[in-house]
Amino acid sequence: MRYILLLFIMLCCNYTHAQESLIFPTLNDYKQNNPRKLNLTSKSRSFSDDEWVGATVYDFIGASEGITASLHNACFAIDHHDSLFINLYGAMDVKGYAYVKARFGTYLYFSSVASNLIQHYSYVNTNSKGHTTNNEIKNNYLDATGVIGYAIASTIINSKKEGRYASSKQFSYLYGLVEGEVFLLTPEVMEAILQSRPDLLRLYVNSGSPDNDGSYYFYLSKLFNKE
Repeated sequence: MRYILLLFIMLCCNYTHAQESLIFPTLNDYKQNNPRKLNLTSKSRSFSDDEWVGATVYDFIGASEGITASLHNACFAIDHHDSLFINLYGAMDVKGYAYVKARFGTYLYFSSVASNLIQHYSYVNTNSKGHTTNNEIKNNYLDATGVIGYAIASTIINSKKEGRYASSKQFSYLYGLVEGEVFLLTPEVMEAILQSRPDLLRLYVNSGSPDNDGSYYFYLSKLFNKE
């Protein structure tokens, strides 16, 4: 009973810091600037140990468990503290929100943990410094030892409390508001985006660090005049 009371007090104290936020339940709500107001608290989850270095996602907490659950499962984005956060659960099957660093034309730019989208697997696995996505870890265990191995892998992954299928490395993404999907930024994708600006494309190709969050942000800012 004492534990339940203490937990209730902690939750109440936490919610006293709630701030009015703008909720965009769907992509169309965001595109049409049709938000709903809701008092929310935010919490960042940063994984700074050797396995999850650089992985940061955000949670949003409402006044009830039902509201919090709906924010996880049925919400496109949240404007909180004058910053936009996109829901990764719907966009790329990762439990949590990512901070949107900028809007470039019809694209939202953000960086976060690896997506679980199948079209991103090859690049993510190659560029995650020896660590694969959690889904791949599960599959590797399953192939080797069957159902028991799968359960062991799930236990290992769940103990990290990172949500779904995150990799050890942060990646850069564009969310296409027209397409309604996530695009993983790679040097090849960036070169295609810069085709309309040969001067920027030349500088980017010769930059020496094409696969870099800072480089992506810099050249997108130049391309969309967001400096």
